[in-house]
Amino acid sequence: MKSKSIRLLSLLLTCLIMIPQLSLYSSAAVSYDRLEGGTYRIRNVASGLYMGVYVYNAKSAVSARVFVSKYDAKDTGELYTVERTANDCYRLIPQNDKGKYAVSYESGTEAGARITKKANWGMECLFDITPVGDGSFTIAPSTGDNIKAVIEVGTEKSGSDYYLQTADYEKGNKNQFWVFESVNTTGITVAYTQTSVKLYSTGKFYAALQPSGENAAHALWSSSDESVLLVGENGDYCALGTGKATVYVTADGFLNSFKVEVCDSECFTWYSQNSVSGSDWDASLLTSQYWYADGVRKRYMCDGASASNYTNWMDIGCAVCSVAMVLHNMGATMTEGYDFRTGQKGNLVADPYTVSLANTGNTNVLSATQTVYGNPCYLAWKYVSDRFFVDGEPLSCTKVYTQNKKTIKEMLDIHPQGVIAQLTRGADSHYVVFAKCLNPNEKKTANLQFLVYDPAGYLASEGDGIPWVDSISVTAMHYLYSYISAIVVYDTADVIAARYGK
Repeated sequence: MKSKSIRLLSLLLTCLIMIPQLSLYSSAAVSYDRLEGGTYRIRNVASGLYMGVYVYNAKSAVSARVFVSKYDAKDTGELYTVERTANDCYRLIPQNDKGKYAVSYESGTEAGARITKKANWGMECLFDITPVGDGSFTIAPSTGDNIKAVIEVGTEKSGSDYYLQTADYEKGNKNQFWVFESVNTTGITVAYTQTSVKLYSTGKFYAALQPSGENAAHALWSSSDESVLLVGENGDYCALGTGKATVYVTADGFLNSFKVEVCDSECFTWYSQNSVSGSDWDASLLTSQYWYADGVRKRYMCDGASASNYTNWMDIGCAVCSVAMVLHNMGATMTEGYDFRTGQKGNLVADPYTVSLANTGNTNVLSATQTVYGNPCYLAWKYVSDRFFVDGEPLSCTKVYTQNKKTIKEMLDIHPQGVIAQLTRGADSHYVVFAKCLNPNEKKTANLQFLVYDPAGYLASEGDGIPWVDSISVTAMHYLYSYISAIVVYDTADVIAARYGK
């Protein structure tokens, strides 16, 4: 380390002539004797503003710069994992890129040099964090030619955000002093309100800590009925018997739970395009996320009860929900990607959100505050199947143009995971999942009746595995069988090729 003892001695002498006092800035501020590793918000003493950082964009050096701004409870760029190294240096790792980058002084340590972040953590990502006696600290580069260098808030800014820079240490300059406020867990999140798995299947459940969004690797898991579903302490599960069980996950004093049904046949699930938490997925963390496409920026989803107050993509998300239901019933997973709701990396379970990621080519969306690009609900059918797999097998899909109930019944015999019906009436369209023929022995095609899963339903009674005639598509939207213009099926590529010559 470069002349670290010189800096420590200088700051120690400064501390000896200052009267220690309780921190006036935050009851959560850490003790001033030594900083331990953990997750913190880092507040500048002079301005009261918090250290933040933009999401990294390799095409723009500005996007990687570190700045200070007002407190924002939802901004994961204000959450820093402070990692203490073996040589008593520290790394500052912002969480809006899920720990991929670290704060750096790679441009140098002379006064006025920019503070950025980078992916390759070298010596220029190491800092000395030294107490100054009043509950605050200086943050100084551990290497470099300028042994007097510390981080301060500069005069250069973008909008209202002032960038950070290096400066020569000045005794009593609170623009160079920082308070580290411990970030405590405020909750634990999962991706489901309820879900279903197949009998004798194995897998893993995930949960994330809030507000850091870190995977709750230390969480404890349990099942209300281990004869139905056995869940290990690390979230691994094994489905042992048909029935229902409640899965509990606890971490840092917080509890969350969801219901799991173990099926001995197809595991049908219901995703509503209108209900944030009333169907088989929990979209509550998605209501503040924006997607940008075709010059339009709007929320991904909002609850149907307040839909009139917001514009959101999921108001036309019936196709996304329908595809997600079928893929979930197959046990399909998206092999590459990240789910910030659970902290899971790879093998993402199919639901409307992960299907939207696949549909738009996004895999590395890191937080609810990050703007996502691409239209999540304009389905590129094949694009989705290219990104999901079942037990390592590739998927494929095909569309058959028909209005024949007999064709629907025959396709369900081959694809019991469900077939997607496209309903067209003039310029309007809608999608539902046909799941089961209720009277398979009926001789007259016109009399065949089906069970459907309708994503337009807000309540379970409107779309969760109900007869077609009772679905909201019929009772409120007034679609008829005659409006079915096409059937879309997803299956493993070999089944699609054998059946449809694809």
